[in-house]
Amino acid sequence: MNKLGITILQRTTTTIFALIITLMGWAQEGSKLYDVSKTRVVDQSNYEEIRGTPYLYDDWHEAKLLDADGKYHDFSEVNFNGYTQELESKTDGLVEEFIGHAYLKIIVNTGKNEHTFIRGIHPDFGRDIVCILYDGQEVKFIKKFKVKLEESVMQTPGIPTVFEKFSPTKDYYLMVDGNLTKTKLKKKSIIALLGYKTEIEKYLKQEKINITSESGLIRLLNYYESLI
Repeated sequence: MNKLGITILQRTTTTIFALIITLMGWAQEGSKLYDVSKTRVVDQSNYEEIRGTPYLYDDWHEAKLLDADGKYHDFSEVNFNGYTQELESKTDGLVEEFIGHAYLKIIVNTGKNEHTFIRGIHPDFGRDIVCILYDGQEVKFIKKFKVKLEESVMQTPGIPTVFEKFSPTKDYYLMVDGNLTKTKLKKKSIIALLGYKTEIEKYLKQEKINITSESGLIRLLNYYESLI
């Protein structure tokens, strides 16, 4: 082999070696794709004969998953299943359930707000997943969404029709200085927990805010944190 050929071979070998080192580095840093072994395929046909939906959102939303290694992964369609109490992703019509121990939290972007789904935020919730609607420095607004499967009867001429349906419930909590309290979305209940009665009533009237809605209470909590 002539001198030029030896030089080309040396450069090619060096390039290949550098590429291998780079790929090894990427592997050590972790793949940008979420490990699909950390999900379970969900058979949606099980829900076809049941009325209603087990899902929190009418539409599936973009989300970021923080895995157990501290890395974020993006998903285009995510929803929370209140019946199984797990988060799921949808890709090309295939629905997969995230395995709980494989992630720390999932942040869903609804287009209006970011909702954080997490376990272990307070001992009273045990290992249940809850949705943080507002994550402030002093106060957190939390929703617990559950769906039960119930049997119902429809009175029709002749023989009554028996069918199954999904029955959802939403419970709300405020966590102030680490103290968790279940509450209703009513002005009297919220003021009893937060205090600052005069300031809050003035703000609600001035801004024409209705705190019987999640978005209304979130606006109030933003203001509340400016008071303390």
